[in-house]
Amino acid sequence: MFSKVLAAVALLGLLAYAAAEPNVFDDIETGLNHLIGHDQGRQG
Repeated sequence: MFSKVLAAVALLGLLAYAAAEPNVFDDIETGLNHLIGHDQGRQG
């Protein structure tokens, strides 16, 4: 239960940060893809 709340708070924080810094969307996408492991073959 706590982990879900923590994840929701983190997501809201990311969204608020992204709303303040529109250019950060690419960084978030790159970071998430790297964490998930979907960035193979997308170099360059």
